[in-house]
Amino acid sequence: KMSKDKFVNPRAENYWVLRERFEKTYEYRVLGVTSHKLEDLISIPDHPMLIQQLGMVLCEPTEDGRIKIESKLSMKDRGEESPDYADALMITFVERRAAKVRHGSSAQENM
Repeated sequence: KMSKDKFVNPRAENYWVLRERFEKTYEYRVLGVTSHKLEDLISIPDHPMLIQQLGMVLCEPTEDGRIKIESKLSMKDRGEESPDYADALMITFVERRAAKVRHGSSAQENM
């Protein structure tokens, strides 16, 4: 599937990718799954606000089966503050993925 077929928008895709990192880390650390690459795992500081914000960003499937991340406006309506720390972490990995793709593309072009 293409990203547009699986996610409502890039924010949903990027949070989903972050979610997958946490899932792989759990599988590696707790379940003993050794097939994950270490570069695909995540470790975060003991930062209570970051941890809280990561847990308050909700996702849900849409009627057409794509993944949607709750909007900041919806979070505000629930009485939650903007997830600034969680967004910053998510953006960090977006930039790393983009750099990895650019690096991989340029490496292939040089062949």
